[in-house]
Amino acid sequence: MPDLHYLLNENKIGIAALCETRLNDNDYLSFTNYEIFTNNRNRHGGGVAILMDKRFRFSHVYDDRINTLCTNNEIEIIVGRIWLNSNNQIYVCSIYSPPRGSNHHYTDQHTWTEVLQFLNGLTPIIICGDINGKSALWSNQIQGPDNEGKKLETAISYTNFFCLNNGENTWMSADLSSTSALDITLISNIIAHKCNWEIMDSNYGSDHLPIITRINEISSNPDFGRPSFSTSTIDWCTFQEECISFTEAFHIVVGNLNATYEELISCIHRSLLIAGAIRHKPNNLRKNTPSPWWDEKCNEIIRDKSRIFREFKNQPSQANFKRYTESCKAASKFFAKKKKLAFRNFCSSIDINTPITRVWSYIRAFAKKRKGNSSNLIIAEKEFNEAFNKLAPQQVIDQPISDEDKQAIWNIPCNIKENDTSYLLTPFSSTEYGEVITTLKTKSAPGPDLISNKIIKKIPPATHSLILKIFNIFYNKGSYPEHWNEFYVVFIPKPGRKGALRLISLANNIHKIFEKLILKRLEWWAENSHILQKYQSGFRRGLSCTDTVSTLITDIHLANQGKN
Repeated sequence: MPDLHYLLNENKIGIAALCETRLNDNDYLSFTNYEIFTNNRNRHGGGVAILMDKRFRFSHVYDDRINTLCTNNEIEIIVGRIWLNSNNQIYVCSIYSPPRGSNHHYTDQHTWTEVLQFLNGLTPIIICGDINGKSALWSNQIQGPDNEGKKLETAISYTNFFCLNNGENTWMSADLSSTSALDITLISNIIAHKCNWEIMDSNYGSDHLPIITRINEISSNPDFGRPSFSTSTIDWCTFQEECISFTEAFHIVVGNLNATYEELISCIHRSLLIAGAIRHKPNNLRKNTPSPWWDEKCNEIIRDKSRIFREFKNQPSQANFKRYTESCKAASKFFAKKKKLAFRNFCSSIDINTPITRVWSYIRAFAKKRKGNSSNLIIAEKEFNEAFNKLAPQQVIDQPISDEDKQAIWNIPCNIKENDTSYLLTPFSSTEYGEVITTLKTKSAPGPDLISNKIIKKIPPATHSLILKIFNIFYNKGSYPEHWNEFYVVFIPKPGRKGALRLISLANNIHKIFEKLILKRLEWWAENSHILQKYQSGFRRGLSCTDTVSTLITDIHLANQGKN
């Protein structure tokens, strides 16, 4: 595993296709700066995965027919669409086919043709696979194809794929007594001329030589995700001084409240930056080391082992083979000891003031495997589109209220005094505003305005008074900022329900303060005016559905005791 960490970090690899992962659904490997998506076999051998830089976005491309076809022919495949930026995307496929013969039956005659034709419809795509088939198309040592190689040659001829292999061997036995070209890289012809294909000169702990394909002239400047402010280095006194300064000179334009609100947010942002806050760009956070215990000595160990392997490959001998196996054992012992010592030092450094989030982040970083699997969190494009269409349908059906329903609404008894309703229209007081600020949860995630509740609680009283004044103008005019219509929406798979997604929306926190002001007034008005029936328990302060259930259970017990 350290070899793979080093390979990814040293070569700044954005996307990696892995074969023969040998993972099951209870294993989850952690890679700094990367997300991993897997298709496991849940038995010995096989398995495929795609490692992707966290700055990119991934959606799973799934086809029931192709999945069934691959399963019946013992082929593992995972396909994903990866957004390099907002306007640029590429499909990536990792595929594995085991050696055919005594343990695995040969694929059906047209299996590879159907699989590659399906992948040919995804453009542009790069296919990386260990197919265990031999052909002169990707090997210099083969005169004619074997059974699987012939099927693959035929399948490729029906597509627009270009084979990037240069004929060199990609697999070798431990003692180098046997070599072969079992790995193949296919790519859409529209970007084939932009690719550089290279076999690494070291095996990095595997029996296959890693292959690096670089695609030129394709920009990857991801701007996905949410930007954020880091306040760990901020001087809060300076922040408050800057807020007071802009508050004194702030001018409210009643005729253009939208511009007034934008200027308010902009002033708060400037105050944060002047005070030392750091504004992170979306998904631009990348750690320099693969693990918290990794240092330059770890890099040297990997480089020395790779150098010894190259010497063995150039001059195969019993002595060089022995040197190489000894260097592998020494490296394994070094990394095990290094990791154990680093974890022990970390445990010794923990005290009562150590944040619990830091403790758990280090535990996850040191864990070799942990329960769970990010593959369970893969959202297929079909599932995402269905959830999105429910959230924001293209056509909203207008269903007018029937006359009967209108009459039923008018017939609802309501004893409301005129002075009760007039209270709802009065400006919000500083007391109401202060109570809402006091109840804010500091760990609440910010919305598109990037202003967290922690920042809001640090805003000085003078600026809070300005915000309250702006709120009251909004309330009086009935006009609200356009930015309050913007939300971050996160799709989260529901546990135990395949294909079901739960939506979480993140609104601007200043917007939520205004909503809470209105909510508290409506709650008081509804309770004080007896708008809600006494049996209504859900969504009422101090009451819940549990109260109603408890009352029902009590009535049942009393009825049973009275033999009713």
